[in-house]
Amino acid sequence: MFGRTLAKIAASIPSAWKYKAVRLQPLYTRFMRLGQPTVVVHTEAGQFLWVLDGLTSQGIVLGTYEPYMQAALRRFLKPGAIFYDIGAHAGFHSFFGAQLVAPGGRVFAFEPNPGSQQSIARQISANPHLQVTVVPYAALDRCGAVRFNASGDQSQGHVGDDGSIIVEARTLDALVIDGGFPAPSVMKVDVEGSELAVLQGAFALITKHHPVVLCDYNDDATFATVSKQLQPLGYLVDQGPPVIAVPSSRT
Repeated sequence: MFGRTLAKIAASIPSAWKYKAVRLQPLYTRFMRLGQPTVVVHTEAGQFLWVLDGLTSQGIVLGTYEPYMQAALRRFLKPGAIFYDIGAHAGFHSFFGAQLVAPGGRVFAFEPNPGSQQSIARQISANPHLQVTVVPYAALDRCGAVRFNASGDQSQGHVGDDGSIIVEARTLDALVIDGGFPAPSVMKVDVEGSELAVLQGAFALITKHHPVVLCDYNDDATFATVSKQLQPLGYLVDQGPPVIAVPSSRT
């Protein structure tokens, strides 16, 4: 109860103030954990447990994190579906989606950041009934070691030459076609500028299996990037948010 109350108070603070106080996030999390290391997160897809940690935000605790993406997932995820959460961060959308694909569905949370992987693993331990699997790779247009920048705001970690840690990258084509992963019904892509590389690395998968693609905005070029890659493959693309690409056969 204390965690939810503190989250409600934090949610009422103007965003500009919260951005200035970003260094207080560890203290904020410590206060939320007082006497209550785990909270119940209530969402329109159902409820799940959440272990409070350094990646926890008030939006996660209150179940209001990125409502536009929640609405898109409710629209497209059905029981039995396979959901790829690419750029899973703390895993909120992974567990939100796991409620929607049950029974029989599975969620694959792609997250190369070791700190975020640990956070998702904690949430999996708290929710063993939900079918969420961490995939410790950056989804890109190539396989191999790449640099990853995990400094600053952990929600904006990204692949780039300025990265201080080395992570493994895989193409989705390699994982599905050669690696035995089940093909996704829906892909959520939130990769801070690597959207083109994700889609190029999934060309064969997309051409064969036609998943719905939900792409979070990185900048004004996101819609153009998704449209250029997917419209020639028979997709209808809407600006959203998020950018929503649906194969014309499913509209």
